[in-house]
Amino acid sequence: MTYKQAYENATADDTPVLWKDMTPEQKGALLLAHHEKPGSVEFWNVNEWETLKNLGWHDEIAYRIKPSKPEPKAEIVTMYGERNRMWWGFSESEDGPNPTHRITFNLIDGKPDCGSVKMTPINE
Repeated sequence: MTYKQAYENATADDTPVLWKDMTPEQKGALLLAHHEKPGSVEFWNVNEWETLKNLGWHDEIAYRIKPSKPEPKAEIVTMYGERNRMWWGFSESEDGPNPTHRITFNLIDGKPDCGSVKMTPINE
């Protein structure tokens, strides 16, 4: 079991818990997390969690292991394009009038990754 799992097992919800009210298991998990990866422990400051690499441990302050960020959602989008004398037309289907090119790009968390755009001819 990792120190993060040990802390999560000992902490049922996200309500700030003061150092003085923590169990020895919670304190141990926080100390180990801070020792192994400085900056991985947050403290409650007014109404938000903050991070410091050099923490002090005070009875009247709440601490927690910083939650890990969720994995980004990635998907590939494919579109089809055709050139028609004066303009380009695009669709999500290859069944358009006469698509000549396939365009693909990645979406990361719903945002286009412009560096991933690829355009290839369909019938060449």
